[in-house]
Amino acid sequence: MSLLNVNQMLSKISFMDLFGIAGFVGIVGAGVSLVMVNKTRGKIGKQEYYVKAFEVLEQNKTAMDLIGPPITKFRVDLSDAQHNCFEPNFTLMKVPFRGTRRKGNLFVWADKHHSLNNWTIRRLEIIFDDIKDKKVIVYKNPNENETKE
Repeated sequence: MSLLNVNQMLSKISFMDLFGIAGFVGIVGAGVSLVMVNKTRGKIGKQEYYVKAFEVLEQNKTAMDLIGPPITKFRVDLSDAQHNCFEPNFTLMKVPFRGTRRKGNLFVWADKHHSLNNWTIRRLEIIFDDIKDKKVIVYKNPNENETKE
């Protein structure tokens, strides 16, 4: 097909047809994006650092007394770039949760060490929704120094 034929075909397409095609492409694109974001959010909950973080939290009796078991975990907001960073060897994430007594956010810092090929939890903090000006340090890796926060 020559360039002239393509131009003639395009000139016969109405504005409404183009508008409809653009709308269809936009809806399909948005749908695919939502599916991919949802799939990624679901995968985060299965990652080693996520599982370890909640294991450490559930072993902390003081924190669990404040929260009230059982803990309901909510999905990480991937659009919150200030509190969520997922790199190959470092993760910082903010996980919303709710217990029977309180709800809030668990902040997780984790590193992956190449030599061990596993994730190490560096720090866990909680900020409760009803006590926003205070944070509870649930865990701090004893091998970490204060300046590395």
